[in-house]
Amino acid sequence: MSDFVHLELLPLGKTLRVKRGTPLQDVLFAHGVEFPCGGRGRCKGCKIKVMAGALPVTAEDRQKLSGAELAEGWRLACRAQATSDLKIELAQWEAAILTDESVFVFTPRPGLGIAVDLGTTTIVAQLVDLQTGHVLAVRAALHAS
Repeated sequence: MSDFVHLELLPLGKTLRVKRGTPLQDVLFAHGVEFPCGGRGRCKGCKIKVMAGALPVTAEDRQKLSGAELAEGWRLACRAQATSDLKIELAQWEAAILTDESVFVFTPRPGLGIAVDLGTTTIVAQLVDLQTGHVLAVRAALHAS
């Protein structure tokens, strides 16, 4: 058995070679996965989906994820270790960011506006119709380091 395993990250299209037993949190943070609770298994912010390979279900997985989510392969990255080759989907790239239709006070005017959220690991831009306040488009990407 090799001392290393391969992690394929979707949708990033990257494959990493890491030492067997490495905590996923140590590897994934550098690739844009955020750990809102500091990696303590207290939230679902670092949720990943195992597409190939296997990650054991942890006590924190059972507490935070539904039975259906567990059956579909969802796990908390902060509680997992790279013990075998894995293909994982990073859920944070599916999350709706700046896409809500919250009501806000504004003065309608012709044209378009852009809202930009420059976060720690991601940048998100939202195109807004300034006449109606409706969100027309959203794009998110990793920062170039």
